[in-house]
Amino acid sequence: MNLLVWNYHGLRNLCTKKKLENIIWVKNPSVVFLAKTWADKVRLDRVLHNINFDHKWEVSSGRRGVGLVLFWERYANLTIEDFHRYFIDATLDKNMEIEWRFTGIYGELETHRRMEAWNKLRRLNNRPSIPWLCARDFNEISRQDEKLEGALRSHTQMQNFRDVIDECGFIDLGFEGPKFTWSKHFTDGHSI
Repeated sequence: MNLLVWNYHGLRNLCTKKKLENIIWVKNPSVVFLAKTWADKVRLDRVLHNINFDHKWEVSSGRRGVGLVLFWERYANLTIEDFHRYFIDATLDKNMEIEWRFTGIYGELETHRRMEAWNKLRRLNNRPSIPWLCARDFNEISRQDEKLEGALRSHTQMQNFRDVIDECGFIDLGFEGPKFTWSKHFTDGHSI
């Protein structure tokens, strides 16, 4: 099974929507999780149709339309277990020997409300123990070297994040490519 997870930042833009459809065509995932879509249900229905997937699950951001969406093909055997504005939690191949769990997350933007997101993850961790992949953007760092420039994060804030990582048994799978992928104000890792 191939899974695509992307912090999409604005699926309302037609150019962005086309890029997504092209990546799905090239990568051929059976499950796609998008965070920060800012799209309405009509646009998401069009994307579902254009990528030839069979199902979608959407969660409102509470601000600008749909924030999280999970698309999947019929053969993916996916069951939505729980959802919140921070996450979509699903089981794949439920009640089978190869059963596993996927949680797509987009963490709280406001620092003073991050504990709410961490407590939701702790609650999700209380589900039966099966292999669990939790992916996307927590909107937090565990070490100062995970960010470039700007104000230093408080030790307590990062420790709270490390605590939830430890409690949930998460392991960083690493990455390929540039260390800093957010590029609004940066070019090749340098301020512009």
